[in-house]
Amino acid sequence: MDSQTQGQQSANTDISSQSTNSNQWLRTLGIGFGIVSFGIAIGVIGYLLGTKQNQTVVQNQQSSVVPTLSQPSPTAIDETANWKTYTDDKYSFQFKYPSEWVIASKLDNALEGVARYIALTDPLLSESASLVFSIQIKPNSSYSNELTKTKADIGASEEHNIVISGIDGKKYSTVGEATGPGPDKLSSYVLPLNGGSFLITIAPEQENKNYTATIDQILSTFKFVD
Repeated sequence: MDSQTQGQQSANTDISSQSTNSNQWLRTLGIGFGIVSFGIAIGVIGYLLGTKQNQTVVQNQQSSVVPTLSQPSPTAIDETANWKTYTDDKYSFQFKYPSEWVIASKLDNALEGVARYIALTDPLLSESASLVFSIQIKPNSSYSNELTKTKADIGASEEHNIVISGIDGKKYSTVGEATGPGPDKLSSYVLPLNGGSFLITIAPEQENKNYTATIDQILSTFKFVD
C-alpha cells in the first residue's frame, strides 16, 4: 500500500514537474516572441518615420529650388538708324542728323576767319528762329585763342571739359534772358583741329521746343574720319 502511494506521488510529482517545465517553456517562448514582435514593430516604425523624413526633405529641397528662367537681353534700338548722314570730305568729319531736318546753310570763306560754315535746323521752327546746330571750321584761330573768344562771345556762365570723337575740348554754356525769338540758352563746343579750331554751336531751346536730347544724339554720332 505504501509502495503504491509513493509511486502515485512520484508520478504526480513527475507530471507536475513536466507541467511546470512546459509552462516555463511556453512563457519563455511568449516572452521571446514578444521581444521579436516588439523589435519588428520598432523597425517598421523607424523605417516609416525615416521614409517620411526623407520625403519631407526631398519635398523641402524641391520647394526651395526656384527655376531660373533666362530672359533674352533687350535689343538696343538705334534711334539714329534712319537719320541722314553729313560727310565732309575736305575736313574729314561726319555726323548724323534727323531725317526731317535740313541743312539751312553751307558756306566757304563767307565769314571772317571761317573756312567752312554748316548750319542745320528744324523746318518746323519759324524763319526768325535761331539755327539749332552749326559748325565752324577756323584753321587760323588757335585753340587757346578760340577758347577765350568763344567764352566772351556767348557770355558763358558754365564751362565743362568734353570729349568728342576721342578729342578733348571745352563746352561753354549760357542762359540768356531773351525777350524776342532768339534762344534762351546757347552752348558752344570748342575742339582743336590741326593747329586751328573746330567750333560747334547749339541753340537747344527755342519756341517752346527742346532739342537737347536730339543734339546729344547728333554729337554721339560725330566723328573725324581718315
